[in-house]
Amino acid sequence: MLSPIVELPVSHVFRRADARKIDRAAVKSLMASIKEVGIINPLRVRPAKKNVNGAPADAYEVTAGAHRLDAALHLGLPVVPCIRA
Repeated sequence: MLSPIVELPVSHVFRRADARKIDRAAVKSLMASIKEVGIINPLRVRPAKKNVNGAPADAYEVTAGAHRLDAALHLGLPVVPCIRA
């Protein structure tokens, strides 16, 4: 069964420490696409404890979509579509 797509605040979505290096050209291209049509492919995330605004909080770690997250952050999007694992 597929998990529903949920809108999560970007402040609570983090890259994994072992994620591959961000390709700036790919992020730039994604930014143009997101401006035009939005994020079509939701990020895949898993629950994680992280510091949000200086305090421990329930948050999420990206398992697929770090470049989309980076593009969303550069565009100042408040939320991103995600599928929780």
